[in-house]
Amino acid sequence: MTKMSKQIGRNEPCWCGSGRKYKVCHAGFDAKIESYREKGHIVPPHHIIKTPAQIEQIKESCKINIAILDYLEEHIYEGMNTKEIDQIVYDMTTKRGGIPAPLNYEGFPYSVCTSVNDQVCHGFPSEDVILKSGDIVNVDCSTILNGYLEVLRLNRNPEMHEEYLNRCLQKTSDIREMTDRMFEYALVFEEVDDPKVKEIPIEYFRDCINEHSDFIKLAGFQPELDYTNVERWITGDKGMIKRIFSNLFSNILKYGDKSVPVNIKGCFTKTTYILTMSNGIKQQSTGVESNHIGLMSVEKMMQQLGGKSSFSEENGLFSVRLEFHLTAYGRVDRPETYAGNNAGSI
Repeated sequence: MTKMSKQIGRNEPCWCGSGRKYKVCHAGFDAKIESYREKGHIVPPHHIIKTPAQIEQIKESCKINIAILDYLEEHIYEGMNTKEIDQIVYDMTTKRGGIPAPLNYEGFPYSVCTSVNDQVCHGFPSEDVILKSGDIVNVDCSTILNGYLEVLRLNRNPEMHEEYLNRCLQKTSDIREMTDRMFEYALVFEEVDDPKVKEIPIEYFRDCINEHSDFIKLAGFQPELDYTNVERWITGDKGMIKRIFSNLFSNILKYGDKSVPVNIKGCFTKTTYILTMSNGIKQQSTGVESNHIGLMSVEKMMQQLGGKSSFSEENGLFSVRLEFHLTAYGRVDRPETYAGNNAGSI
C-alpha cells in the first residue's frame, strides 16, 4: 500500500507546481485518493501523477501516434513482413520530431511491437513474419514527444544521446529565433517603450563582442578583434545593446563566408564610440530572400539610443558601422585619440 505525500497546508502552493493554492487545486483530488487508500487500495504517489501541462504534452504525442496508426491501417498489406512495419513507425515518428517509446526500452531493439493472430502482445518485428490474407495484426505503437531531456535523464538509448542533445539544441535555437523575430517585428512596426538609457562602461561592449566572437569561432569563422584597454563610458541600454550584437552576429552566421576573417574594430571620436564590423558574404547566400528585419531592428534600436547605424555591401564584403554617444564622464579630450586623427581603438 502506497502512502500519499506529506500533508500540505490548504493555503500553501499545490504540490503539482501550478502555483495555485492547494485547497483550490488538488486538495479534493487527494481526498478522493486517500479514501481509496484507507479502503486498502494501492494508490499513486504524487510524483507519478501527471500535471495538466504534462497531460497536454501527452495529447500532442498522441496526435503523432494516431497519425501513424491511421497510416498503417491503410498501408499494411498481404506479403508485407512485420520488420517493414517497424521501419515505417520509426521513420514517421522521427520525422515528426518524436521518439519511438519502445525503442531500446529495457533492451528492446524495435520501435513497435507487432503481434500476429494468437500472439497476444509484445511481438518482435521480423523479416521472417510475412503477413497472409486473413491475419489479425496488433500494432502496439507509442511515442515520446519533446522528451529528449527526459530520455537523457533516464539514460535511455545511450547510443542516441548525441543525436538527442543536437535535437535539444536545435529546438532551443528554433525557439530563440522565433522569439527574436517576434521582438524584432514588434520593435520595427509597433510603438515600444523608451529604452532605459544609462551610463555603460565600454567593458560591457567588449564582453558582448567576446562572447559572440567565441561562438562564431566554434562555427568555423575567424574573428579578428582590435582592442586596447581604455576606460570609457557610453550612453545606452544594456538590453538593447545585447540584442544589437545578437542580431549582427546572427547575420554573420547565416550569410557570412567562413573563409574571410570577421574584422571588428572600435574607436573613439571626441564625443562618440564607433564600432565597425565586416565579413565576407557567402556565395550561396546570394539571391536568398531576406526581409532584413534583423538589420531594420538594429537601425531602430540605434535611433532609440540616439546613435547612428549604416550598412553596406561592396566587393563581397558586408560592413556595419555603429556610432554611440559617450557620456560626459567618458568623453576623450586628447586629440591623438580622435577618429580620423590617429583614432584610438578599444
